[in-house]
Amino acid sequence: MLSKIVSMLKRHEGFRRKPYRCTAEKLTIGYGKKLDDGGITEVEADFLLKVDIVKAISDAYDIFPTFYECTENRQIALVNMAFNLGKTRLRKFRKMIDAVNSGDWELAASEAIDSRWYNQVGARAVEIVGLLRRG
Repeated sequence: MLSKIVSMLKRHEGFRRKPYRCTAEKLTIGYGKKLDDGGITEVEADFLLKVDIVKAISDAYDIFPTFYECTENRQIALVNMAFNLGKTRLRKFRKMIDAVNSGDWELAASEAIDSRWYNQVGARAVEIVGLLRRG
């Protein structure tokens, strides 16, 4: 029965990947999920976070060919940056990327510090730079 309900609701609601206003003027996304009527649950947010983390890992791997040779802490730092900045903006950190790929972690940390991002995200950047330095 559940699969039939899912199929019918998908057909009736239609899928929208970006928020929109439904006919009742409620902010809606996906298959009729009304954000104005309570938003999302923490379980839903956790699921979405994990999906986004998987994408950030893939992005970090694409940007940093040496990603899987890095320590776990450095991988965490690079994924955090990929998550926060997105692939396109992270790619602009050319000198940092070159430093990471050559294993020069002090230079990589310095290049991260020498960016607008570092000043914009505060304590997050300090922690990430610490992970890059210490490994």
